[in-house]
Amino acid sequence: YSGTKLFNDDSTLGLTELKGDSFNIAISTPERAIMELIYHIPKHAHYEDAQLSMESLTILRPKLVQSLLENCNSIKVKRFFMWLAEYNQHKWVKRLDLNKIDFGKGKRVIAKGGYFDNKYQISIPKYYGRLGEN
Repeated sequence: YSGTKLFNDDSTLGLTELKGDSFNIAISTPERAIMELIYHIPKHAHYEDAQLSMESLTILRPKLVQSLLENCNSIKVKRFFMWLAEYNQHKWVKRLDLNKIDFGKGKRVIAKGGYFDNKYQISIPKYYGRLGEN
């Protein structure tokens, strides 16, 4: 369990209910879970975890992704999420309206001494920069 203030007022956005025999528990949908994973980089999660997870998320729901990005309180999460989504060339990215998402201003550091991505104004691990330049 990980509690964060990652999203605005609607704390149930991107949550679903898992029903057990004698209990119900709220769990994150894949759209929310990947953002929560990115939030924990680098202290409790690794860049590779986010990349491998994002790589397999080929059928995310664009409307839910849009709502989550619009309600996300972390500029770093939004920028790195979008960078990973575009890096993996997911088709659902084309259905997002990035003009409605506040990506903040100024540069952000995801990885110190990393490759700087001009579009999202973030530094990412160097090996992604090399791969992205091919």
